[in-house]
Amino acid sequence: MLGIALRYGILLEDLLAANPEVDPRFLSIDTVLIIPPGEETPVALVTPTPPPLDLDDPVCYPTADGGAWCFLLVENDQPYALENISAWIGIYDLEGENVGGEVGITPLNLLPPDRSMPVVASFPPPLPERFTASSDRFSAFGVPDTGDRYLETRLTIDQVEISENGLQASLGGSVRLPARSPAAKLVWLLGVAYDAEGNVIGVRRWETGEIAGNGDAEAVIEGGDSLPFSFDVFSLGPAIERVDVLVEARP
Repeated sequence: MLGIALRYGILLEDLLAANPEVDPRFLSIDTVLIIPPGEETPVALVTPTPPPLDLDDPVCYPTADGGAWCFLLVENDQPYALENISAWIGIYDLEGENVGGEVGITPLNLLPPDRSMPVVASFPPPLPERFTASSDRFSAFGVPDTGDRYLETRLTIDQVEISENGLQASLGGSVRLPARSPAAKLVWLLGVAYDAEGNVIGVRRWETGEIAGNGDAEAVIEGGDSLPFSFDVFSLGPAIERVDVLVEARP
């Protein structure tokens, strides 16, 4: 919902207050939102137009309690960034009957050009012991210019240690802002684990800071400074072959 608030020139807190029954983490594509008055509120809500991307079927991993996690990898081959990415993911039994559906979202808001990030959906139990998954209703905003909503960063990875059994990867490094950059009040890092076949097998988001509507949030990185990080990513399936890291910083 942050991207919608920014697009309409209103505070995220005002948008959340106007829609108390809407879960901002799991926005469905057909959700109707009340847009409170803002300085530049358009007359009608603009529907996101999906860019022409090739998407494979989701890859799902059963959980111990009988549910599942599903990942739909989005590869941004457009010359611009994508924002507010979501897709409906359906679960089907071996007879083709739909037994579950969830709207998945990406762990970060922004996907830069020539980068990949999975849409993630969690399914509660019970599910069939064997099932298939497919995706539908993919949605995203094209962002030719991110303006001052996202900050330029330099990501340095100093450590990628994969455990002997391949089920855990330890990551470490730092995020740096350019010398003349505004301070960052929110920094998110995403570790995406892949198997030898290139399938997503695990994700982990590391975050620090917050964005306060009244502007009182404290900075977590000043311009010219670095922020160290370390976190682990775990596999839900096969052994980890490699890990990709993405970063998102906002003022």
